[in-house]
Amino acid sequence: MAIIEIGSHYAKFELEHATDNKLKGKWIRTNKDDYIVSLTGDKTNLKLYSKKYEQKSSALNLSGRWKIKLNDEGKYGLGNFIQKGSRVKGSILTTTGDYRFLDGAIEKNTLTLYGFDGVFSFVFKVVVQADQFTGMMYSGNSYNTKISAVRDELFELESATAMTKSTAKKMDKFDYVDISGEKVNFDSEEYKGKAKVIQLFGSWCPNCIDETNFFTKWMKQNPAKLNHVKFIALSFENTKTKKEAIKNLVKVKRKLAMNYPLVLIDFDKSVKTTEIIPLDKVRSFPTTIFLNRENEIIKIHTGFAGQATGEFFSNFVIDFNETITNMIKE
Repeated sequence: MAIIEIGSHYAKFELEHATDNKLKGKWIRTNKDDYIVSLTGDKTNLKLYSKKYEQKSSALNLSGRWKIKLNDEGKYGLGNFIQKGSRVKGSILTTTGDYRFLDGAIEKNTLTLYGFDGVFSFVFKVVVQADQFTGMMYSGNSYNTKISAVRDELFELESATAMTKSTAKKMDKFDYVDISGEKVNFDSEEYKGKAKVIQLFGSWCPNCIDETNFFTKWMKQNPAKLNHVKFIALSFENTKTKKEAIKNLVKVKRKLAMNYPLVLIDFDKSVKTTEIIPLDKVRSFPTTIFLNRENEIIKIHTGFAGQATGEFFSNFVIDFNETITNMIKE
């Protein structure tokens, strides 16, 4: 039996060959108790599989925006899909993040979408009737809920930059040590007089991972601007011990090639985020706070819409670049 770890340090596959073209084994969430899912796998050519559905016509067209009711508690998401033939790709955004890459196909009047990143799994199976659909969402090894949607090209979620409010004008008091043992102090020469991007992070948070990948790529593409702006991640982990939290963070920092300070703030939910960051409430991980050269809070961005969201990610990139440029100029 071969043990293969994929996705992150929070999950692994235990797999063995059933035949030359089939696998069987288990998907295990290592950060959850008794989270084991039996699985089988068939060898396939993804390009040929996708091409099969892209060349297959469908009377239905799901391209565009959808207002999706995600549960009975009234949580809504914005579905943004692109259809080619009977293949459908896209994602679902919420006010706190997105469901990452979803991919699937229409068979007659039934749409099935799949999403899996090694740690989180989603299956959406819905019946489509003109400009609406109803069905089920399945997640992980047990969660399921009814969903419904209507096409709505004008539907928008609450603004990511308006949801979270600051409770103070500035963030002057900032003195920590990151997981590498380096001091992170706003009064030091390294940080004084520079703009700052403060990221509320969790190694368990997929949207945090996506945002970190964006940050590290942006930093490589904009080396000159790094003389004027500093990135700092403050981590809130869910572990039994501090040692375990540090171990997780060291691993994820290396895996993501995270080239900015990562500070462990809390590992057992004993620290209230709002006690160290002047926010009215933390509604999502990640939440990103932008500070100008005088450490004044000029913007707070709740959640993160990653590359799977198409135009929403593109708009975020434009806004991010404009924000950084304005922070540096001030």
